[in-house]
Amino acid sequence: MPKKERWEAVLALVTEDGLSLEHLMGRLEFPIEKRTLQRRLKDLFLWAHERSAMRYSAVHQPLGEPDAFRSNHWEEPREAIQQVDVNALGKDRAIPNIKIKARNVVSRDRAQFAKAVERELLDLHEGNFARFKIAPSEFNRWKTIWEN
Repeated sequence: MPKKERWEAVLALVTEDGLSLEHLMGRLEFPIEKRTLQRRLKDLFLWAHERSAMRYSAVHQPLGEPDAFRSNHWEEPREAIQQVDVNALGKDRAIPNIKIKARNVVSRDRAQFAKAVERELLDLHEGNFARFKIAPSEFNRWKTIWEN
C-alpha cells in the first residue's frame, strides 16, 4: 500500500470517536510501530492546530479589535437617538438634547458619545431605523421635521 494511502487510512480511522492506539493499530490494514503512529498522529495534530490558528488569524485580522466605546456604551446612544426621533426633534433641538444625555456618560467619553449620536442621526434612514426600536410612523414624522 503506498504511503499516501496509508495515511489516508489512518486519518479515516482517527476521525472515529474514542479510538485507542492499540485499537487503531489493529484496525489498520498495514503494519506500523506504535511509536511511529504516535509521532505521525502528533504531527497531524500539530499541523491541524497550526492550520486552524492561521485560519482564525486570517478571519480575525481584517475585523480588527472591537471598539471599546461601543462595547461600553451600546445602550445610551440608542436611547438618545430614539428620544430624538420619538419626540420628533429637529436639528436645532436635537443637539441640546444630546448634550443633556451625554451628562449621563463618563466624562472622558462625552465628546465621543455626542459625535456618535450625531453621526447615527445623520445616517438614520428607512433601512436602519428599526435598529433603534423606532416605529415607522415615528420615523416618518421625525424625518419630515428633520429635513425642514
